[in-house]
Amino acid sequence: DIINHKPTGVIRISFGAMSTIKDILELVNCVKEFTKNSNMNINGANNIVVKSNNNKQISDSNSIFNSNKLVRIKEIIVYPIKSCHGFVIPKGVKWVIKPYGLKYDREFVLIDITNNKPLNLKDFKKMVYVKPSIDFTNDQMVIENGDSGNGDKLIIKNISNISSCYNVSTSTDGSKFYECILDEEVRKFLSGIVGTPCTLGRLKNQKLNSVYDSKSKKNNRIGEFGKDEGADDYRDIVARNSMQNKSAFLLISEKSLEQLQHIGDDNEDIKSRFRGNLVIEGDSLMPFEEDYWDKILVEGKDIVLKTIDKCERCHMVTIDQESGKIDGKFYVNLAKKRKQNGKVFFGSNLNLDVNCWLNRNKKLNDGSNEMYISVNDKLQILSFK
Repeated sequence: DIINHKPTGVIRISFGAMSTIKDILELVNCVKEFTKNSNMNINGANNIVVKSNNNKQISDSNSIFNSNKLVRIKEIIVYPIKSCHGFVIPKGVKWVIKPYGLKYDREFVLIDITNNKPLNLKDFKKMVYVKPSIDFTNDQMVIENGDSGNGDKLIIKNISNISSCYNVSTSTDGSKFYECILDEEVRKFLSGIVGTPCTLGRLKNQKLNSVYDSKSKKNNRIGEFGKDEGADDYRDIVARNSMQNKSAFLLISEKSLEQLQHIGDDNEDIKSRFRGNLVIEGDSLMPFEEDYWDKILVEGKDIVLKTIDKCERCHMVTIDQESGKIDGKFYVNLAKKRKQNGKVFFGSNLNLDVNCWLNRNKKLNDGSNEMYISVNDKLQILSFK
């Protein structure tokens, strides 16, 4: 059967002479618990209903549609190497925004030497021990071995143009091209952490093509832009020059995280499991109201972000980002709180608004007016869904 556009299986349950009413009621309660929509979602078009830590219901009609709320960027996080540890941008640093996302966000990848394919966290849990940080002053990336316990580090020089410092070869997985470092020092260091032969690769920027193949035209990872002039150009740039899964940016709210903190271990900061880029805060924010935001302005920066959709979560959130251990209960507990129509959501997928990109396109191309974003930047909600 297909339910909510998802294939489902069949479970057979047998009752016998020794079965009791209690057994049946426990089964019914189990089915209800894992199939009903959660109680931590926005209900209706103008009412948000959640439960506080003391299990008291909070309801604030119309509060989510207030565009004058004070919203700030609390943290900016990039993930220089895809599927590896995040790097928190220091306060006071202006970080460049590219059409396809934050600079250095998932621009690098670990490449399996045996088959030239990118490694992923699902299959190689020790990737959580690869902890990169960006030294933007010296144009280098420092990779720490988080598993060694003695602070072992590797410095990748001239990350803007790695071929100027290292022997490289071009690799492809069929859709993207990577510059792969051949130097033994790099291969040995990374292979030792992950436990499989690998090296560091960087996604090669591909120029915009005037003719799009059918696969690019069908690619909807950055959302539907209707008939806006230049939307195909933007779609092509994002698809070819990024390794983000669904969008250029992932936004999560501190207020929403507070409502979910108890689903993990008491001493764990669950924020890292959701791998957000922009963490926002605001005293007047309601939990999960970001589900209804449409366009967001970064004040004073002339940057407009467009919400594509809510971020659907998979079992990757069960992986502890510090140890690599899997906690299956985490996803189960998250589903109890954030399930809607059979899917589990948390956070918002964003892209640079296509019209914002079009207006700045020429200036961006010649590098004369790059876009920047910083911690404590104020956000204004321009429109709602």
